[in-house]
Amino acid sequence: MRLYRKRRREGMRYVRIPLHVTKIDDLVRLGFLRGEQCQDPEALQMAVLGIIYGVLDIFAFTSPRAISSSTNASRRPISSSDRTLTGSPPWLASVTVTGRAA
Repeated sequence: MRLYRKRRREGMRYVRIPLHVTKIDDLVRLGFLRGEQCQDPEALQMAVLGIIYGVLDIFAFTSPRAISSSTNASRRPISSSDRTLTGSPPWLASVTVTGRAA
């Protein structure tokens, strides 16, 4: 209970989400996760956080008018050229894990 209160004071909220194995395979296929990391909960957490933070970054730097435009270039699918040499999305390098989800 003490850890729960501390996290709430720090503004952290922990959410458990079900993740089907086919979605984990999609994370590997899209380059958010390496194949040997499929069973690692911390690696899965970082992959999902990387996607969430990446989407939030895209929308944070895009005007509302551009978001509603159907010709917005930032809404294009992520291509292989958007990834770093290791195969990870560029924003994944900035993701830090503060602790295991309860």
